[in-house]
Amino acid sequence: MNKLQRRKNPNNTNEKKSLKSCEKNENFEEKESLKSFTNQNLLLSLLILFRIINALCTKTYFNPDEYWQSVEVGHYMIYAPRIFQAIFAAIGDLYTYRLARKLFNDPTANWTLFCSIISWFNFFCSIRTLSNSIETVLTIIALYYWPWPTFSNLISWNDRIKMLRVSLSLAAVCCILRPTNAIIWGFLGIHLLWKTKDHLTSIILNTLFITILSILAMTLTDYTFYGEIVFVPMKFLYVNVVQSISLFYGSHPWHWYLSQGIPFITTTLMPFVLKGIYDLINNRHLAHQQSIKTLIWLMAFVIFCYSLLSHKEFRFIYPLLPIMIICAGYCLQDISLKYQKKIRFVVIFLVLTNVPVAYYTNFVHQRGVVDVLNYLRNEAELGKVREIGFLMPCHSTPYYSNLHFNISMFYLSCDPPLNRDQVNYVDEADQFYANPHEFLIKNFHSISSSSEKSTDSKLRKWPNYLVIFEALLNDLTPFLKDSNYKECARFFNSHFIDDWRRK
Repeated sequence: MNKLQRRKNPNNTNEKKSLKSCEKNENFEEKESLKSFTNQNLLLSLLILFRIINALCTKTYFNPDEYWQSVEVGHYMIYAPRIFQAIFAAIGDLYTYRLARKLFNDPTANWTLFCSIISWFNFFCSIRTLSNSIETVLTIIALYYWPWPTFSNLISWNDRIKMLRVSLSLAAVCCILRPTNAIIWGFLGIHLLWKTKDHLTSIILNTLFITILSILAMTLTDYTFYGEIVFVPMKFLYVNVVQSISLFYGSHPWHWYLSQGIPFITTTLMPFVLKGIYDLINNRHLAHQQSIKTLIWLMAFVIFCYSLLSHKEFRFIYPLLPIMIICAGYCLQDISLKYQKKIRFVVIFLVLTNVPVAYYTNFVHQRGVVDVLNYLRNEAELGKVREIGFLMPCHSTPYYSNLHFNISMFYLSCDPPLNRDQVNYVDEADQFYANPHEFLIKNFHSISSSSEKSTDSKLRKWPNYLVIFEALLNDLTPFLKDSNYKECARFFNSHFIDDWRRK
């Protein structure tokens, strides 16, 4: 018996060692997972701090929609909108990093994060209260959770369908905010159905369920605010595409996104973006090359579709910037491996070319239109302001979202020509700039009687504060010489501007 027991002991020992080894592996994996979770939480905290500083330091004006389609409309419903958006921007940075890590590895993800942080356009735009900014964040999160076909062997079907639900839910919110975002998900949806051999019914049913639920939620929300049933995406397409009202705000050539849009938002990152795209298409040794190529084709398809529309803006292609940044991150990682001594010069080059632009656009360019509202708010606190008039192109400044006082204000309107003859339509602002003197005589009380009580409701009375751009100063000074108006403050706005009326 003793001999038999001695013979079994080595086996028992091996079994115990094997069990201990398994336990150690499980513990190691748990520790690694916990470590990764802790590191990403720390990273997110640092990114939030960075973007909050970014938001608080931003003193300039970018686009009317960051005020007039957001904080002006919901002035009494929101608090600290820039801080709120800064948190979202930080989450966008994190998920850009996470998507790069998912598709490549840690070093590439680190370089991607560097590009995201150093990008002047991210610093300029990500913290602004634009629908495009939140659209960009939600899009990159949805792309991270998208069930890419190349991961099908690594992730169980149950986990993939959960990821699909998360991705589709975020995509639905994107499409509600910006109906044009549907171009992204239409492309990816068709690609997923094409590449997936099994579970097609499950994919289609989940997509239909989330789509119907999102439409119902959107309709209920719009009904609450409008007081009637309105299908906003259809209205959006009808007004902007069918009626071409967007052309009222400018038209651009078909190549604008290629010749100006992408070079503008990427600047000195562009060579690395292009080199990264070229290398990714040709590198067949990448584990997830097909998913990466799908992202690249997605960018091309979206730019093609957007180029068909005459009205174009930089912010419209902002949701594509994180993908471009991932391509640049891959290129920088490749350079760091092949040219270790030269990568520091690349880093210095990117810092020196992006940081000054970020500083200029966030602290200098178009600052005056924000500073003037800060000045008027201080004057209002002292009880000096009765009424304010803005004789300038409409939506040139923030409004009540920066003033925070219930004071009468007016501005020259620029309502789009809905159901009107677009060829002959001239808005109020254009009428004013065509002949300022004639417009003021026709639409305002006599300047000499500005202090008298208004008797004709059709004529505007003169406010005790007028806000104008310097371009009008020479024209209006003679007109106002017999009045009580005098210059009380002047603010620098910009060194250059594409609209002479705003100089």
